Amino acid sequence: MTTVEGHAARSAIAVASPVRVDRVAIRVLLVEPKTTYRETLIDELSRRGIAVRCVDDEVSLLGKTDAAVDADVILAGWGMPKMSGLALWARLRRHGVGVPLVLLAGQARQAGECLAFNPDKGKFVSKARGVEALARHLKVLAEGFRA
Repeated sequence: MTTVEGHAARSAIAVASPVRVDRVAIRVLLVEPKTTYRETLIDELSRRGIAVRCVDDEVSLLGKTDAAVDADVILAGWGMPKMSGLALWARLRRHGVGVPLVLLAGQARQAGECLAFNPDKGKFVSKARGVEALARHLKVLAEGFRA
């Protein structure tokens, strides 16, 4: 694991050190294959007091479920290259990972498909809502998961 200040490293899992806003930072595991978008999310979430660890893709995450268990929330794309976000969610549950999952999507039609998603364990967030809204959702889910 590599510690990074605001940017993802080129390793399989990277960590960004957050600016601490509250006593215990929210720990998010980001699954994002696109380097530019991943680095942007790391920067923006870290500024909001969220500690971000990264895996490059969903297959890497499934091979490192211990990293998922250490997170408060997993943040992944709705449509990833190797499987859908809902398929990832189902496979994580089969591996015994109960961490809440937030799926990011860019298309409104995908919101309707999330009705099958358990609201106690995860959430759909549109990329159009912005990082501030995303950060609020992550914090609420993490606080509920920790309780």
